[in-house]
Amino acid sequence: MSICIKEQNDCVFAGFLNGANPCTAQAISAQALFFSHPDPTKFIQCDLQGNAFVQRCPSGLVATNPCVNNALQALNFPHPSDASKFLQCGLYERMYVVQCPTGELYDQATSSCITQKAR
Repeated sequence: MSICIKEQNDCVFAGFLNGANPCTAQAISAQALFFSHPDPTKFIQCDLQGNAFVQRCPSGLVATNPCVNNALQALNFPHPSDASKFLQCGLYERMYVVQCPTGELYDQATSSCITQKAR
């Protein structure tokens, strides 16, 4: 999975699974709907029927995945633009965007969602 964020020197995607369609039934059942593209300004988005669509990041942004080459071996990362979400790493460097429960924000120090009052 990828999301578009401001370009950084690390974690920029390269490669597109040898040109194969990554939108397999197994990927969709695991809710893995976003994949890398050889062009870091693009990413691949799957629909629930297994179709792959190449999407372009907004100007000045690149697709990145903190779960790739994850030197920290972290499981969760803050979402780059929405504090009510976080990025969770799964098997095979897959990244999932997780929504915190209503009224909670992701707290990197505790690696969990907490109520806004507790922040």
